[in-house]
Amino acid sequence: MQFTPHVACVHAALRERAWHAVLMETAASLRLWGGLKRLLELLKAQGQELGLAQLATGSTGLVALARLYSRQSGQAVRQIDDLPLHVLAAAWPHLETLHQIGCTTWGQLAAMPRGGITRRFGAELLDALDKAYGRKPETYTWLTAPEVFAVRHELLANVENAQGLLFTASRQLKLLQAWLRARHQGIVACQFTWLLDIRRNAPPQGEFILQTAQPTQDIKHLERLLSEHLNRIELPAPAHTLLLHSLRCEPLPELTSSLLLEDIVKGEPLHYFVERVASKLGAEAICRPLLKADHRPEAAQRWVSAALPASGTEQAKPVQHSPDVFRPAWLMAKPLRLLVRDDKPYYQGALKLVQGPERVEASSLVDTLPAPEAVARDYFIAWNAHAGLLWVFRERLVAHPGWYLHGLFG
Repeated sequence: MQFTPHVACVHAALRERAWHAVLMETAASLRLWGGLKRLLELLKAQGQELGLAQLATGSTGLVALARLYSRQSGQAVRQIDDLPLHVLAAAWPHLETLHQIGCTTWGQLAAMPRGGITRRFGAELLDALDKAYGRKPETYTWLTAPEVFAVRHELLANVENAQGLLFTASRQLKLLQAWLRARHQGIVACQFTWLLDIRRNAPPQGEFILQTAQPTQDIKHLERLLSEHLNRIELPAPAHTLLLHSLRCEPLPELTSSLLLEDIVKGEPLHYFVERVASKLGAEAICRPLLKADHRPEAAQRWVSAALPASGTEQAKPVQHSPDVFRPAWLMAKPLRLLVRDDKPYYQGALKLVQGPERVEASSLVDTLPAPEAVARDYFIAWNAHAGLLWVFRERLVAHPGWYLHGLFG
């Protein structure tokens, strides 16, 4: 469904053998993928990963299926009229009679009187022949990708080491990739669950949530991340079944090819490196700043794990300040109360107020801080020869107001 929305699963019983095929209508999307030859190359490459055996094409679905069945039977027939009747499902009940009258190919059947075919073999055979030659429209039930991906596989043998889950997990990730391509989405979070031997004194199952900083369809990258995490997991009992289901997906923008060399992305994305390091050292090993819409300096930014995806609530725009408002390069983790003499703040000497006040007020209704608190402050830029430029504030609306150092300019 990555290449066309019109995909159907077809099942047929020919010569007492069940045939299963995936049928795709690609006429409307051939130009998008660079023509039939290029599309077949892409399908072969992905078909090998998913275990698809052979490909065949045709002007109609029945012709494509017939050529596929003929090829798997050891025959390669290009002309429609030369296709054998045994690859047409509607002709199978009448093969013996048709062969007795010397009719063994589609062309020979099509040359027979239509009225005679209907009277002797029924309308179903003639109807199938008309659909095969394109005289009547074919009808198929097109597949739709489910909203949630979920797959379950029993392991070939009980696995006692977590790394032993990687083989089956890789197969499941390839199926996940096909589902993502069909929905034009990238995975952000998915959960692996392994069922454990209940005969052991251990929990019945274990689980692990694999997360990425950005939506992706790169299964090799996910396999590397999963392998790093499995290295740190110990199974309390042998595992016999592995399950995978999607937790969070996001639309993935389609990248267009560029004729300009400078537009071609070289190397891997930065978030791949971040996720690999986080998988080895922990999610908190690499952090990124998150800006918040809050006037309080200590709440306007906080650090979050760079390896975890950003939630929708984290996209708040920062507060816009006037161009003539200066902010320090370094902010104190906690405001430092200053010594006050003659109503003047001291820090390595008396401080001279060179700019301000800038009034900052915020109520306790703002919920960006872990413990929201109301603030009423007047901020100043202060200076002395020893400390340089400092960002200080004086409390307001309190019984005993004080001066505090809150930031350092470069």
